[in-house]
Amino acid sequence: MPSFQPVKNFNATTLAYLGQKISHQKAILKRIKSVLPHDLANHALHCVINEKKLILYTDAAAWGSQLRFYDAAILNAINNPNTESVTLVQIRLQENRSAITHPNQQPVKLPNAQNISHILATSQQIADKDLSTALEKLAHALIRLSSSH
Repeated sequence: MPSFQPVKNFNATTLAYLGQKISHQKAILKRIKSVLPHDLANHALHCVINEKKLILYTDAAAWGSQLRFYDAAILNAINNPNTESVTLVQIRLQENRSAITHPNQQPVKLPNAQNISHILATSQQIADKDLSTALEKLAHALIRLSSSH
C-alpha cells in the first residue's frame, strides 16, 4: 500500500511544477468544455495529456458515449500549432463515481411502453442487421429498466 507524504516533505520546485501541471490541465479542460453542449460539458470532469493522447474523465458510461461523438471538436479545441499535437482522445470513467454529485442533474426519463414497443417493432423491419440488432438490444434494455422502476 503506497504511503502518502505530507506536503511539507516536497520541495518548492516540485510543488510549483505540480501546480503548473494542474493549471495546464484545467485550462485544457476549459477549452474542451467550450466546444461541448452545456449538458455534456458538465460531465467532462478531468483531463490529462499523456504523450499524444488526451484522457478525458467522465462520471458515467452514457456520457462517455456521447463525448466520443465530439472527438474531432475536442482535438481542434486543444491542439495548438505551436506545440506537439494530440492525436487521440480516450474517454475513461472516473473511478469513484458514487462520490460524485450533480445538484442540477434531472432524473432519467424512460420512454413509455408504447414507444418501447415501437422501437422493438421497428428493429424487426430494418434490413441493416447491425442496426436491427442494436435497436432490439435497446428495446430490451428499456423494457428491463422500465420494469425495475
